[in-house]
Order: sequence, then C-alpha cells, then structure tokens
Amino acid sequence: VTDQGKAAIVEGRSGSVIGIDGWSSGVHTWEVAVESLELKRGAFWWAVVGVSLDGVPCEGPGSFHIKGRTFGHRLDADPDLCFSLGVAQGKPFKIKSTMARIRLSLDNKAGTLTVSDVLAPSSSLTIRIPMSKRLYPWAHLVGKGTSIRFIGEGEHRSAN
Repeated sequence: VTDQGKAAIVEGRSGSVIGIDGWSSGVHTWEVAVESLELKRGAFWWAVVGVSLDGVPCEGPGSFHIKGRTFGHRLDADPDLCFSLGVAQGKPFKIKSTMARIRLSLDNKAGTLTVSDVLAPSSSLTIRIPMSKRLYPWAHLVGKGTSIRFIGEGEHRSAN
C-alpha cells in the first residue's frame, strides 16, 4: 500500500504487511476487505488491521503483537477472540459476513486510529497511538481460504 493508493492483496498465512510510504501528518482513511471461506466459531483464521511504527515488515508468526509498535484490531468470527492492540475506547467487534469491509481512519494530530465495520458503523473502536515521525498501514493474516485486500486512501468513496 502506498500513498498513491495502489492495492495489495494478502492471502493464506502471512506475516505482517506494511506500506512503504506511511504518513507523518494529517487525517488518512482507507479500507480493507477481509474475506474468509469459513465464518463460524472454531474456524481457524483471523486478521489484524491497523498501523505500525515500523517501516519494515515484521517477521515470524507471532509478530503482530509487538507491544508499543503496532496498533489495531484483531478480527475474528468468534467474539471471544477479538481484541484491540493498544488502549481503546469502544468494544472489539467480530466479523459478521464472509466478506467484511473494515474502515480505518488515522488522525496523526489527535493520536488516534478508528477502526469500524463499514456495514455496521456502530461497530467501531478508537485506539490511542503515540506520536511518531511516521505511521504505516499494516495487516497480519492467518488462515486457509482467507484474504485481505487493501483499498487505497479515498478509493472507498467510489466503491460504496
């Protein structure tokens, strides 16, 4: 994902994906489409979407929870397995359909990242993030038959 809005697709079991340009100021809104072939309790898949303070990909299967370096929301069909990475206002929400659209809004000045379900706007949470020189859009995905597609900044307006 770049500031120019190029889409990236992540499928299967993947480590973290981090944009190469990132943002250091302003308000930025983008969406991710999360698709899973299995949407039931006990299905082995999950995704984390958010921002990272690091400009290089994280390596390793557990790297999504680098404390103090990544901020976002862990999405799952099982509500007991959904949680925020970082201090949040609002309740973590579960994925309700096999094709979910998640909107992320980063406000660098306010130091917040808001994550919401496009189809259920009342399902949202706001995460406090530290001030940083640069923040990068970021995701982590685990699961067979699961994919995430980043939709570049502003593209979601015409996609609805």
